[in-house]
Amino acid sequence: MGNEYGYVLGLDAQTGSELWKFPKLRKPRTEWWRTGAINSHGIMVIGSEKSSLYYAIDTDTGELKWKTTSIGNETGCFPAIADDGTIYLTGGYDGGLYAFDGGGGPLLSSPWPKGMNNNKNTSRN
Repeated sequence: MGNEYGYVLGLDAQTGSELWKFPKLRKPRTEWWRTGAINSHGIMVIGSEKSSLYYAIDTDTGELKWKTTSIGNETGCFPAIADDGTIYLTGGYDGGLYAFDGGGGPLLSSPWPKGMNNNKNTSRN
């Protein structure tokens, strides 16, 4: 979950208490976090509209695994994670589609592993 202070937070599913926050800075820069996706290895891919970067964060520890270089203004929402672990992202005002080796498995098998539910984005609003 992103918050207005520039952090992405890991929360305990039972109690709602904070487990970790990213980045591990006392006062991070303001970010506009988008909706992320989690792979089967517990790595969340999430974009920031402010920095034009995508980040891969370990959901157990809050540690940064990798980040992209800037892909242009405005990252997209709802990354897709293919069965082979490839991460598909949109971004930039050019409407570009980007693919990255996510270094992990497919989309997490859970009731709601990403914004819009699944890689086909079939949730109901």
